[in-house]
Amino acid sequence: MFKKLLMATAIFTSTAFAADNVVLGNIAIGQSTQDEVEQILADKNCSFNSVTDMITTDANCYNLPNLQSVTFGFLNDTNKLYGVDVKYTKDMDNAFNKYLSALKKKYGKPSKSRIPFVGNKHVEWRTKHLVVVLDEPHMSFEGIITYWDKQTYQSNLQHDKDTQKKNEQDLNDLI
Repeated sequence: MFKKLLMATAIFTSTAFAADNVVLGNIAIGQSTQDEVEQILADKNCSFNSVTDMITTDANCYNLPNLQSVTFGFLNDTNKLYGVDVKYTKDMDNAFNKYLSALKKKYGKPSKSRIPFVGNKHVEWRTKHLVVVLDEPHMSFEGIITYWDKQTYQSNLQHDKDTQKKNEQDLNDLI
C-alpha cells in the first residue's frame, strides 16, 4: 500500500512540474532546447525565423485570438528555453479578457492584478517554475503574454535594479 502511495505521489509531482512549465501545447520552459522547438514548429508546418538564441513564428502557427507572433528566447550557455512572448492585437472583442480567462484556468488566482477601466492592464502569476505576465499597455495597439523561467526572471529584475542604481549614482556624481 505504501509503495502504491509513494508511486502515485511521484507521478503526481512529475505531472505537476510538467504542467507548470509547459506552454503552447508541448514546449517546456527551462527544458526545451532551440533544436527541439524548431522541430516542434517544423512538425506543425509553421513558418518561423531562427537566429542565435531566438525563434519567431507568425500568426498562422497557433490558433490564438488576434495573434501577431510568438517569440522564443534561449540562454546562450545552455541553449535552454528561458522565455516565450506571445504578442496579440488589441480589439473591441476584448482579446485581453479571453487570455485572462484562459490563464486563470491554468494558473489560478493571479499574484498581482491591475485592471483599470482605462489605463495599462497588468496581471501576473508566479508558479513554482514560471512567472507569467499578461500586459496590455493603454496607448498601444498590442498586448503581450510573457512566460519566463522564474530563475531568469529574478536575475533580470536584479540586473534592472542594479542598472537603475548605477544610473542614479552616475547622475548624482554628475550633479
